[in-house]
Amino acid sequence: MVTLVKTLMTLRGVNQTELSKQTGVSVTAISRFLNNSSELRSEAMLNILSSLGADVTSVVKKEISKALGDEDDLSIGEDIRFLLEQTAPITRKTITDTLIANFRNDKNPDTKNRIKRLRKYRDSIKTVRRQPC
Repeated sequence: MVTLVKTLMTLRGVNQTELSKQTGVSVTAISRFLNNSSELRSEAMLNILSSLGADVTSVVKKEISKALGDEDDLSIGEDIRFLLEQTAPITRKTITDTLIANFRNDKNPDTKNRIKRLRKYRDSIKTVRRQPC
C-alpha cells in the first residue's frame, strides 16, 4: 500500500505537508507510514486515499454488487461511453462540456480527477473537419 500511496502522491504532485493539510493526518504519521515505520489508522488511510483521488467507496460498492450478483447496476459508465460513441462528435463534445461546466467549482479531489480525465476525452474528440473542437 505504501508504494501505491507514494505513486499517487507523485502523480498528483502532492507532498507530505500538503497531504497533511488536506486530510488532517499529521505529517509525522504520514512520514512514518511512507517510510514503513508504522501503520495508519483505517480512517486516516481512507482520508489519504480519498484526498489523492482514489474512490475506495466505489470499489467496495462494486465488490458488494458483484457478490450479490448485481454487477450490471454499476456499469453505467460503460453504458454512457457506448452511447456517446454512437453520437456525432459535436454531440459528444456538447455533452462533455455540459458535465464539465456543472462540476467546475467542485472541491472533491476525486471529482476533480474525473473532470480532468473528461476534459482529456473532450479534447480528443475530432469534428467533421478532423480538428479538435
